[in-house]
Amino acid sequence: RISTRFEYEANGEVTVIDPGHTEPMAPLLTLHKAAVAEGYAIKDGHLVVHFVDGRAIRVAPDEQYESWTVTGQLPPVVRKFSLIGLPGTGVALFG
Repeated sequence: RISTRFEYEANGEVTVIDPGHTEPMAPLLTLHKAAVAEGYAIKDGHLVVHFVDGRAIRVAPDEQYESWTVTGQLPPVVRKFSLIGLPGTGVALFG
């Protein structure tokens, strides 16, 4: 879940997306089936996701709000986790 403005890169072009405006989000619809090549959170609160097809998402921390949340499960034991981009700077891990 992304709650603040973020950068979406496709074909070498970077677009700033605001989740409050749904029309510019149309290119993101196909990401639900896209394979992730690499994803990481930086201690300062940035989230970066690179997809196998070359697309990418970069989310910066927000001063007032949790800018993003990542949830998932780690194999081989099903252990759920959550990462949250904290307001201001930082990342919280639950799980």
